[in-house]
Amino acid sequence: MLVDRQWDNMKNNTLLKLMKQAGFRYPNACMEDIEYLPDRNLDEFLLSPLTSEQCHNLLEIIGIRSIRG
Repeated sequence: MLVDRQWDNMKNNTLLKLMKQAGFRYPNACMEDIEYLPDRNLDEFLLSPLTSEQCHNLLEIIGIRSIRG
């Protein structure tokens, strides 16, 4: 549907804008690229919930609220 496509584009554009404003050191980094090497002491089980859609939505809401003040 056209409305769904427009809604998705709006959400994606908002997320891209927030990522630019955040000034990430590695803007193309993603959770799937994390190397869980033993010397890094990273717990994959602990970090895996951060990849969920719920977490992404929460981060998007927090980002939007911080911009609006």
